[in-house]
Amino acid sequence: MVYLQCGRLGKRISVAMSQTVRAYALFALQFLVVFGVYFYTARWGLNLSAINDFAALVWPATGIAIAAVYVLGYRIAPAIALAAFAVNYLIGAPILAATAIGIGNSLEAAIGVWLLRSFGFNPLFSRLVDSFVFIAVAISATVISATIGTTTLGLTALLSAADVPVTWLAWWVGDTISALILTPFLIRWLATPITRSRRTVAQLLEGLAFFTALIALTLLVFWDPIPGLHEIMHPYMVFVPLTWGALRVGPRAMTLAIATVAALATFGTLAGTGPFAFIDGGRELFLFALFLSTVAFIFLLFVTAVEERKNASKRLEENIVSLQEDVEEISAADQAKNEFIATLSHELRNPLAPILSSLEIIRMGRLQERDARPLIETTYENVMRMTRLLDDLLDVARISRKQFTLQMKTASLKSIVQHATAMAQPLMQKHGHSFSSALPRDDIQLHADQLRIEQVIVNLLNNAAKYTPPGGTISLAAHASRDGAEIRVRDNGIGISKHLLEKIFEPFKRFGNGQRVAESAGLGIGLSLAKRLVELHGGRIEARSDGPGKGSEFVVWLPVADAPLLLPTASESQDVRTPAEPSRKKERKRVLIVDDNKDAAEGIARLLNHSGHEAHVALDGAHALATLANFRPDVIFLDIQLPGESGYDLLRTIRNYLDPAPYFVALTGFGQEEDKEKAREAGFDGFLTKPVSIADLEKVLSHS
Repeated sequence: MVYLQCGRLGKRISVAMSQTVRAYALFALQFLVVFGVYFYTARWGLNLSAINDFAALVWPATGIAIAAVYVLGYRIAPAIALAAFAVNYLIGAPILAATAIGIGNSLEAAIGVWLLRSFGFNPLFSRLVDSFVFIAVAISATVISATIGTTTLGLTALLSAADVPVTWLAWWVGDTISALILTPFLIRWLATPITRSRRTVAQLLEGLAFFTALIALTLLVFWDPIPGLHEIMHPYMVFVPLTWGALRVGPRAMTLAIATVAALATFGTLAGTGPFAFIDGGRELFLFALFLSTVAFIFLLFVTAVEERKNASKRLEENIVSLQEDVEEISAADQAKNEFIATLSHELRNPLAPILSSLEIIRMGRLQERDARPLIETTYENVMRMTRLLDDLLDVARISRKQFTLQMKTASLKSIVQHATAMAQPLMQKHGHSFSSALPRDDIQLHADQLRIEQVIVNLLNNAAKYTPPGGTISLAAHASRDGAEIRVRDNGIGISKHLLEKIFEPFKRFGNGQRVAESAGLGIGLSLAKRLVELHGGRIEARSDGPGKGSEFVVWLPVADAPLLLPTASESQDVRTPAEPSRKKERKRVLIVDDNKDAAEGIARLLNHSGHEAHVALDGAHALATLANFRPDVIFLDIQLPGESGYDLLRTIRNYLDPAPYFVALTGFGQEEDKEKAREAGFDGFLTKPVSIADLEKVLSHS
C-alpha cells in the first residue's frame, strides 16, 4: 500500500514538473519571439527614418510592444526593455542611456495596457467608446518613452538642447502612429478568436472587391506606377474605399485595411514616390505621419461607430422579435383566459341547472318524502361536483405557486385503487360502461399521499368514462414494475390524435371533437393536476393512443416505499374520507356564526341546530357584539370578509370582550395556504373553506 501511494505521489510530481517545464519553455519561446521582432523592427525603423540617430517617424516596434503586453501579459515587458536596450546600445548610446531608453519603452507598453484595462477597453472595437479610449491611451502613453528617451539623451550629451524638441516630437509621433495603426490590428487579430461567421458568397465577394480596390488605389496614389499621375492623385482619395470598408466589412477587416494602407504608403514614400516625396524643405515625413495618424484616427472611430449602430440595430430587432413573441404569448394567454372563463361558466352552470330545477320542485311543496329524496340526492351530488371543481382549481394554483404540500406516509396500493374505483364507479355506471380491474396478489407499498394518488386515479377513470361512448369498456391494472408500481387505465373510447398526445397534460387543454367536448370535457385541469401530483411523488405519467377512435391508455409509475407496510387494526380501519366517530358521546356546543351572507349563515345554523347544537347568527360586527351580551358561545365561526371591520378586527375586539375567549374558526371562500397562515397569525384556532358540510363542522367542533 505504501508503495502504491509513493508511486501515485511520484506520478503527480512528475506531471506537475512536466507542466512547469512546458510553461517555462512556452514563456521562453514567447520572450525570444518578442525580443527578436521588436529588435529587428526597431533597427529597420532607425535605418529608414532616423532623426538624430535615436528617433524615427516610422517606428512599428511600439505598436508591437503594446500588443505583446496586452496579449501575453506584463511579464513579457522585460523582453521589450532588453530589445530596446540592445538596439540603442548598438547604435552608440552609452549603457546608462540605453538602459533608460529600454525601461522607458517597456513602461510605455505596460502603462498603456494598464490604462486600457482600467478604462474597460474591449479589443473587439465594437463600441465607439473603445476607440476613444484606445486613441487617448495611444496619444498619452507614448509620451513616456519619448520623454524618458530624449531626456536621457540630453543628459548624456548625445543631443544638444536645440535638437531635443524636434527629436522628442519625432519620437512621440512615430510611437503614436505605430500604436494607432499596428496595435489595433494585432490586438483585434490575436487577442480575440477568429470566429467562423456565416458569411454569404456576396459578402465574401464584396470583401474581396473592397481590398482589391483599396490596394489598387493606394498603389496608384503612393507608388506612381504611371508617370505624372501624382499630379492628379490626392492622398486623401484612399478615404473613398476606406469609407466603403468602414460601412460594410467590420472592425477586424478595417484594422487590416488601415495597416495595409499604412504599409504600402510608407514604402512608397520612403522610396521617393507619392505625394509626400515631392514637398520641399524636408517636412514630407512629418506631413506623411500626420496623414497616417488622420487615417487611423478617423476610421477607427468611424468603423466602431458603424459597428455599435449595427449591434444596436440587431439588439433592437431581437427586442422587437421578443416583444412580438410576448405579444403573441399574451394574446394566446388572453384567448386561453377567455376560453377558460367560458368553460368555467359552462361547467358551473351544468350542476346549477339540476340544483335549480330540484329546488324549484321542492318549493312547490307538493312532494311526498319519497319523491323529494331523489331531488335532494341530485342537489347534493351536483353541489359536491362544484366543490370538487373548485378544489381542483385551488390545487393547480397551489402547485403552480409551490405552496402545495403532500401528507406522505406508507400506503397500500390495493386500498388506494379500491377507494378510487369506488368513487369513479357511479360515473362509469351512469354511462353504461363495463369496468374491470386487475390488482397484484401481493400488495405493493407506496410512500405517498394516499388521498392525492386516489385523486389521480379518479381523474383518469372519470376521463375514461367521459371520452368513451356509452356501453364502452374501461379497465384498470396495477402491478409491480422495474421502476416501482405501475398503474394502467385503458378505455376503448374516442382516442387521442398524435399531436394532442404532446399537449394532453397542459392545463386547460380539452380534447375530443364536436359536441362531445362541449358536453363532457370539463375545464381541462384534471390531467394537468394528475401529472403534477404524480411528479410531486417522484413518479411520472404517460398518455398513449393509436389515434382517433382507437381508445387511449394512461400509465402511471410511482416509487414504492422502503419501510414495511403497517396495516391498521380492525379498530383503526376506516374510510379516510370520513372523520372518525368520537369515542365519547357528542358534546352539545353553543355556536355563533358571524357572516354577512344571511342565507349561508342561517344554513350553517340550521345544520348545527339539527345536529343538537345551539347556534345563533350575526350578520356584522355590531350585531355579533350585541348577541354576545346575552349569549356566551363555545365556538365562533367568523367570516373574514365582513362589511365595515374585517373578521380579523372583530376577532381582536371579541378577545378583549370575552374572558375566557371562545374557540375561533375562520370561515372564508379563500382557501389558499397563505390565507390559512394569515388566519393562524391573527389568532384563529381553526379554518374552514366555504362551502362547508356537517362533517366539516362536526370535525371542528370536536376539536374546540
